[in-house]
Amino acid sequence: MCADLAYAHASIDWAVSNLPAFEQRMQAWLNLNIDVRIRNIESDPANNMLVAFEKEPMPLVFSAEFGALINSLRSSLDILATALAYRNGMANKDKVYFPIAQTESRFLAGNYKGAEFVKLLPHAERLKIEALKPYDGGHSLLWMLHHLDNTRKHRKLIETQTRPASLTTSDIMFFRRNPVSYHDQLVHIDGETELGSVPKFARKSEYKITAQIIVAEPGCLYGSSAIAAIRYLATMARDIIARFDGP
Repeated sequence: MCADLAYAHASIDWAVSNLPAFEQRMQAWLNLNIDVRIRNIESDPANNMLVAFEKEPMPLVFSAEFGALINSLRSSLDILATALAYRNGMANKDKVYFPIAQTESRFLAGNYKGAEFVKLLPHAERLKIEALKPYDGGHSLLWMLHHLDNTRKHRKLIETQTRPASLTTSDIMFFRRNPVSYHDQLVHIDGETELGSVPKFARKSEYKITAQIIVAEPGCLYGSSAIAAIRYLATMARDIIARFDGP
């Protein structure tokens, strides 16, 4: 690895090294706070509704930590750009940013943050940037990283109310006699997630939900677990840096 790229890799390494502890804390909270209840449906003589709910709201620190990990990955690309600026003897390094444009037309027109930096790059390195298609509608994962890094400053990026990982019961034979009729799409009402219909005589104690904390922001990572999303983005950032590791 080229020595001038070590700092960019370190930014990724920091994010990845924090994932196991972050995942452990989130899972511990999920185990304590995600539960199910059976809601009576008076109009249905045969079935009730199985719903999942949070005993306590998800800690805001989880959103803050997820945002910090996202920022570290996005920063790794700006650090890469700075390394390239030094490598090529650029004078004004304070205005160097790894380019990610809102649209293809704006990228082609040079209407994006970091355009001057790209313009001053040697032809071979400029082609590597252009080949990434760093804009919305081009490189979807790269755009998602940029979008998440901007959005984290304004709203939470993750939630727990969708995508239950699995539904189990304590008694397999009971489950076979009394299966859950899953909804095609999960429905959220008054802080509860409707999972599906269960027989009228079913008991709440027979069911247990395991859930995951997911990316709630629309885009190519929507619905992915928070941990998986960071790993996808970290791999992408490493791959981009690797393009500039050597001649």
